[in-house]
Amino acid sequence: MLEADDLPTVDQERLERLVTWHQNVAQRDGNLALGLEAEGLEEAARRNRVRSEAHRETARLLTLLRPQPASTVGVFRGHLTPKRPARIRAPP
Repeated sequence: MLEADDLPTVDQERLERLVTWHQNVAQRDGNLALGLEAEGLEEAARRNRVRSEAHRETARLLTLLRPQPASTVGVFRGHLTPKRPARIRAPP
């Protein structure tokens, strides 16, 4: 699995344009599918819905390439101290 440091750098402006383009095409194909369905062209409507979903999924996956904020998991916070382990005594 790729680590965050292994990912190639991506021009963020270009990435945003690409995401927007895929979202717009998905919307357009979805609207076209509705129109085709209203005209009774079921097969063409189905194909446009599939194409619309593919563009929508591509846009969603491209958004994963956006930079993520740094995680604070594992950062030591000095005001927290570990609990002392409980002592278990043997019965008398």
